[in-house]
Amino acid sequence: MNANRTTSIIAGYFAVMFGPIGQYSALAGLAAVLVAVFEFSLGIYQVVKGFRTPEMAKQL
Repeated sequence: MNANRTTSIIAGYFAVMFGPIGQYSALAGLAAVLVAVFEFSLGIYQVVKGFRTPEMAKQL
């Protein structure tokens, strides 16, 4: 995952948690969308590529 996306997701969490942006603001919604896109893409990746156990990784 791109470090820029990771930073924006973490910054969104902290901004909502510590109060610079409201819980129901547009920026909080954007942060939620970023998290949803990340989780959806991770699920798709795991379905397509599959889960790799340590034993399977050694065989590759």
